[in-house]
Amino acid sequence: MLGEHVMENLKHVLLAMVLTSIAFPFLGLTIKTADAQELPHVWLEAYPGTYEAIKPARPFNVSILIQNMSESDGLIGVQFEVKYNATYLEVTKIYPGDFLSNPVWAPYGTYQSYYVDDAVAGRAVYGEIILPNETGEWNPPFPFGNGTVATITFAPLLNETVSLNITIEPLFGEFFLNKDGEYLPYYPAKGCQYQYTATYIPEPTLSVEPNSYISSSLGETFEINITVNNLDERWELVYVEFKLGFDRTILGLLDVTEGSFLRQFGYTTFMYDEGADHVKVNITLTPTISAPHGSGVLATLVFNVTSRPPAACALQLYNTSLKYVGENELPHNLEHGYYVMHEHLTHEITVGTSKFYVATVSNGSISSPMEFDVGHRLLKFNITGSEGENGFVNITIPNNLLWADGNWLIIVGGEEVEATVTAINSTHTMLYFNVPFSTKTVYIFGTGVIPEFSSLTLVLIFLLSATLSATAIRLRLKRKQL
Repeated sequence: MLGEHVMENLKHVLLAMVLTSIAFPFLGLTIKTADAQELPHVWLEAYPGTYEAIKPARPFNVSILIQNMSESDGLIGVQFEVKYNATYLEVTKIYPGDFLSNPVWAPYGTYQSYYVDDAVAGRAVYGEIILPNETGEWNPPFPFGNGTVATITFAPLLNETVSLNITIEPLFGEFFLNKDGEYLPYYPAKGCQYQYTATYIPEPTLSVEPNSYISSSLGETFEINITVNNLDERWELVYVEFKLGFDRTILGLLDVTEGSFLRQFGYTTFMYDEGADHVKVNITLTPTISAPHGSGVLATLVFNVTSRPPAACALQLYNTSLKYVGENELPHNLEHGYYVMHEHLTHEITVGTSKFYVATVSNGSISSPMEFDVGHRLLKFNITGSEGENGFVNITIPNNLLWADGNWLIIVGGEEVEATVTAINSTHTMLYFNVPFSTKTVYIFGTGVIPEFSSLTLVLIFLLSATLSATAIRLRLKRKQL
């Protein structure tokens, strides 16, 4: 920073209107006019040269680069102003780059001053100077090559289609100051063209896949994948976080591993943490190939079944966060999952010397052994489920055990229910019906039973019993007469 006595006479001093009123009289500079014969070779330019925003518009960074600086120039300071359309954009942050502050040529550091000019809409000012040594001198080496002087973060204000320029202009007509107090000639700066088209970019979806899982036995293990779907490359995703809630009274969490999706685009850091009723996962990506795009697995969770039915719970995603460059939130959709246990049982029924097998599938718990009443042509069992919830029973019956010539009669808890009847093949029939849960007794009536106990057989057994009884009575009477 130059002293006020210098600023009064030399309006083009580096940082004269940029820095505060703090004086550095020890700098001892005498500002000179650049040699008119000297040709420019250095310039400032914005990166990116064109920024195409996507909907919804989000903050973005523009870096101010110095190009083609020569050590022989003896550069010690840079100043500029950035102009933009304040109707569509605002500057939310300005921070120094690492070019001037490189310790190779700035062993004592630099002094920076930067601000958004409240008095002039759409104007941001930046200045930076390398500090001299204790004697007020600058010694080689001096800055050379290319690098970042500063980075400016812009935030879009309107979601409207627009094309406008972000320009870099010299402050008081000058950009660069050298060790001799001379301004360096320069090529015109290259700005950034900001383009925004109000075209909707689809939002990605975090999903539980499969979206439902049905277990069939205690101790069973299964996998659930958390996936991202329809991710557009322009979102530039770099961070994912989610919690998956589940019921630990019916499911145990065995393992959590990272999926392969994000790893194909760069380096990742994967972490997870278990809670009382959830698991939390976060993944950080450092892209090295391209921004992630498409669909794939973020994480795989392995569960085991620890409870018999009734057992069901949501596999619910919550506290989800997707972020793109700049720690900004990326809008997204959620698709949750569901777990339920369907008990698969095979009931053995013995009639005489024959064995029959009845299969049941239900989201409730069915009593075993199942009862078979030949005389009343029925199957009987109890089913238990969570009070107030609805359940189902899917029962497959061998035709040579029990059948119905017309409609089957099904009584659940004293109430008749309708059933869907399906002839699986010539040997078995499947009945499907709903059950209002608590603990219910189920009766399934047919019209026919196993052949050796058909209606004709029962009549013959009755007649035979009656004949034997009559014979026994006559024999007793004869004994009395004797």
